[in-house]
Amino acid sequence: MCSPGKQETATSDTTSLATADTVVTDQSVVTEEVVEQPSTPLPAQTFENLPTELQEFMSAVPDIDKLAAWLNTAAGCYLIEEGPGVYPVVTELKTADDFVGNSEFMLFMNTPRPAAQYFINQDVSLCDVAEEGVYFSEVAANTHVVRSAYESQLAASGETLPDELKTKLDALDAALTWHGIVNLPNKTGDLNTFQLYLARVNNKPCIAVIDIRGCGI
Repeated sequence: MCSPGKQETATSDTTSLATADTVVTDQSVVTEEVVEQPSTPLPAQTFENLPTELQEFMSAVPDIDKLAAWLNTAAGCYLIEEGPGVYPVVTELKTADDFVGNSEFMLFMNTPRPAAQYFINQDVSLCDVAEEGVYFSEVAANTHVVRSAYESQLAASGETLPDELKTKLDALDAALTWHGIVNLPNKTGDLNTFQLYLARVNNKPCIAVIDIRGCGI
């Protein structure tokens, strides 16, 4: 008599599943430490090593009477400020007292002279200037600072630049000689930062632009 076959009972291997669910691959994350190299300081110049024209300008800034001689009313001097949206506001400065009316330039006038350090023809912009000092660079040809700002201002109201004014502004842009970035502390220690442009009209230096717009504008 044959005995009945052995009945196999199918059971799920819960132990192996549980083990599989809890297996964690030990992968060590290797990170490379990034060491920032210290930036190389810009080569600073002393006041005595500045070109004579820049020495004369910096010496005139704190003295309203001397500064008046740098204002060429025929060629024009223009204050560029932030306006509504992306549009600037351009104002022509006609007297030396107009300099005093601008707070940023007034702070510049009241900063002790000479400044601690100057930088000549360094590749910096208003957005990346870090060290205190005054940065001067020669203006490249075909620079249209004044005309561009004036056209942008008029664009806010849909106006265009009159031909007579365009001729005047083009002549001033063509006469630009030096671009300056001023980055000096005020009386409270905060940095007062703005831009200016000098020009040479009829072989005489003058101040052509004070641009107090912020970085990236």
